[in-house]
Amino acid sequence: MALADRGWAPERVWSSDSARTRETWQLMSTHLEASTAHFVPRLYLAEARTIFEVVSQVGPGVHTALVLAHNPGISEAAGLATTASVLLRTSDAALLEQPGDDWAAAAGRPWRLVDIVRGREVAP
Repeated sequence: MALADRGWAPERVWSSDSARTRETWQLMSTHLEASTAHFVPRLYLAEARTIFEVVSQVGPGVHTALVLAHNPGISEAAGLATTASVLLRTSDAALLEQPGDDWAAAAGRPWRLVDIVRGREVAP
C-alpha cells in the first residue's frame, strides 16, 4: 500500500462514521499499524472548521494522525492549513506537516503540504 510504503504510520485515526469511510479504514488498517479508528459522526460531510476542531483533540505526544473525511470539507481543511490549493478526490491522501506537537494550536499555524497520494496509488 502506497501510504505504508512511504512510511506514513498514523498513531491516531479519526474517521467519519459513514459506511464508506468505515470500509476504507477496514482496508487500510490491514496495511497500517495504528490504533483503532475513532468514528466521529461530526466528520460526516464536515466543514473545515469541524475537521480542525477534531484534529485539535489529538493530544500531546502524538506525531501522526489520520483523518478520513469527505469533500468539500477535507480539501478545504488541507487548503486552509497549507494556504495552497488542494483538491483531494475519492481515496486521495495528503500528508501535511506542522511544527511542534501542540494539536490544539495547529489550526492557527501554517502547515506544509508534503505529498499527495492519488487514489489509484492508495488502493491495496
